[in-house]
Amino acid sequence: MSDEHTADAPAIDASQSSHRPVQGIVGRLRSHEGGLRQFVDAGLLGTCIVMLAAMLGSHQQDTPLTVAAVAFAVALPMLGFGFITASYTADPVPGIDLLAVLMTFSQRIEFVGALAVFVGVIAVVWHLSALAAILLIVTSVIMLLAYSVTPTVVAFNYAKRHSNVSPLP
Repeated sequence: MSDEHTADAPAIDASQSSHRPVQGIVGRLRSHEGGLRQFVDAGLLGTCIVMLAAMLGSHQQDTPLTVAAVAFAVALPMLGFGFITASYTADPVPGIDLLAVLMTFSQRIEFVGALAVFVGVIAVVWHLSALAAILLIVTSVIMLLAYSVTPTVVAFNYAKRHSNVSPLP
């Protein structure tokens, strides 16, 4: 290439550069602190760190502790990412919003990280007692079902009491 072409090339306008979409996204972010998501993420991160630190002193590394270590190691970056993104909100825009998609993705990643912490806690409990781990799993499933069914029952009863029409013939 000759120097003639570079000398005659038009100057690039900074406002027309490829960084403009990024500047638009960053400009829509609003920082905030102390949200519930950050509090939950911090607690789960602390749980991972404390459990991994406690495992450092363990001389007996069996399968449940290995599962727990892997689960906590997987959860750490997910929860860290969630903690950081939970400190921002984005101003809404019409149409498909990539930033809103990324924020929603962040929440999903946090959920997977929380599940990984739960798996790690179950594995640690399993290391201590298989019966305790089974009871933990059974109790968790019962509570999840109760939590899922209760709003439906309450809504049905409310509709039944406050409606002049019977829901069933």
